[in-house]
Amino acid sequence: MCFQRILSFSNGTFGYVGTPLYSAPEQFEHPEIIGPPADVFALGVVLYEALTGHVPYPHGSDPGLYAVGKLPPPEQLTLPESLYRILCEMLRQEGGHEAFCLLHEFTSSCKRAWLV
Repeated sequence: MCFQRILSFSNGTFGYVGTPLYSAPEQFEHPEIIGPPADVFALGVVLYEALTGHVPYPHGSDPGLYAVGKLPPPEQLTLPESLYRILCEMLRQEGGHEAFCLLHEFTSSCKRAWLV
């Protein structure tokens, strides 16, 4: 696994920090303004990997790696629709997630999926 370091330059600018497969897109684009949405994205990656055995973006989540400059939706694989929808929301590129609402919805979806 590749790890990156914080880069802080004398002119006050910042560089990327994180593990590419688990990092939110904004960590590549605007590392100086990382907040809770980046944590929600990383949790989405971990949950997706735990539920499917695969990371959602095997080439990393830097939007610059994709032809359209935007992350594609991850594959649904064997995920129930309700869980897939929540994970897609957690893995949104735009950020601005309402973390607590998403996590509450995710846990409710998990309960519904396993009780069916």
